[in-house]
Amino acid sequence: MKKMLFIIILAATLVFPLMASAQDTLTIIFKDGRQQVVNYQDVLRIDFHSSGAADYSRSSGREVNIEGLWKTSEGDVRFWQTGNQVTGSYLPKEHGELTGVLTGNLLNGFWIEDMSDRKCSYPKNGRYYWGKFQHVFDGNRFSGKWGYCDTEPDKSWTGSR
Repeated sequence: MKKMLFIIILAATLVFPLMASAQDTLTIIFKDGRQQVVNYQDVLRIDFHSSGAADYSRSSGREVNIEGLWKTSEGDVRFWQTGNQVTGSYLPKEHGELTGVLTGNLLNGFWIEDMSDRKCSYPKNGRYYWGKFQHVFDGNRFSGKWGYCDTEPDKSWTGSR
């Protein structure tokens, strides 16, 4: 949760000065859908401290559409999108499933398979082979990372359409 908040605050901090003349508020959107609006003129400084590695992304503030077929470093992936809710499928032999939330150009979620190199201690969607992923989209490309179970993503995952 802290990591997502940091990413949102950082994105807003990087993008907001460019938009300051058109807008006087900073909106923080949490993973659970809650939003907090702060008057930009009331903000003196934004500090964030984390023991984990931070991922940085820039959000354009407009909805990004990632639906369709993507060629990726992990095989072909098809995404479906309804608003900011994203699902996907990949690698038919492993019955690969993706589910996540798109915030700006940042997709955070989970991959789930019938079999992989590491079995998790508890299931997601009834299966014990899963992990976190994070993709940052830039037009028709994305770069990101994936990991096993509850560990932070640390393996590269890139793609294009």
